[in-house]
Amino acid sequence: MNRIYSLGLFSAFIFLFGCTSFQLGGEIQLGRGALLTGKPDIALAHFQRVAQADPNYLLDFSPLRQAVWTYVGRSYYAAGRLSEAHQTLGQALSRHPYDFMAKLYLGLMLIRQQGDLKIENPFSLNDIVYALREGISPARVATLVKQKGISFEWTKDGETSLKMVGADDQLIAQLKKLTSEDSKKGGMGSSQGEQGLRELEGALREIHDWLEYISHNTSYGRFWDPGREIRSHIQTDLAMISGRQVDWQKLIANGEWLGHKMEEIDLARQQEQEELRRRLTR
Repeated sequence: MNRIYSLGLFSAFIFLFGCTSFQLGGEIQLGRGALLTGKPDIALAHFQRVAQADPNYLLDFSPLRQAVWTYVGRSYYAAGRLSEAHQTLGQALSRHPYDFMAKLYLGLMLIRQQGDLKIENPFSLNDIVYALREGISPARVATLVKQKGISFEWTKDGETSLKMVGADDQLIAQLKKLTSEDSKKGGMGSSQGEQGLRELEGALREIHDWLEYISHNTSYGRFWDPGREIRSHIQTDLAMISGRQVDWQKLIANGEWLGHKMEEIDLARQQEQEELRRRLTR
């Protein structure tokens, strides 16, 4: 009798566990759908319910794995709630240090928080030379470059070129100050910004290497990034970062595109399953 009772309890436990897992999986799919269609607040509610029910929940869409906290952080990020995204993505990485999607969005989040990203189209040396040649006063040029920034390194040859077209001591001093500040900041804006760039660069390399590995060493790898579109974008971004001439808006847009593209795992899995069915029916 006791044995029958124990077996009944065990069966009930398995049933309840299966129901719970099914419910959590359903919440995840609803959240992913909302996230991919630009509804981060709805996605956040779904992912938070999963995280509260099982803080260690890991989405195993083989071969890609992501922690539920990564999805919570990504939802915060998409909603523009960067402080909450920072905290949550850090929690995801503390539980799963190899979750490169969490690292990708942590880097994007840190970079987005920098005020320097509001500066667009900084002046090149040729822009300033042209303005002075066209008769714009050195004082006015100094004001403009202070507002928009510059995109070149200071050299003696550059200084000579500027003086030849009318740059005065005040403008020269302003340009030297800007180039000195850029050098100290490493082109970013703060230690937090540099951390974001390192996180993003590391995530890009890990995703690239992961795609290379599965494409050469697994049967399913050929369904992921078959035209090397993702890896081509990653290489472009890495070249931009290594050259230290970063277009921040473009880098962020590319990173967000990559996150969305990597989320299209259902398509890769569907193609893999269709290929398997074709083989079985031959």
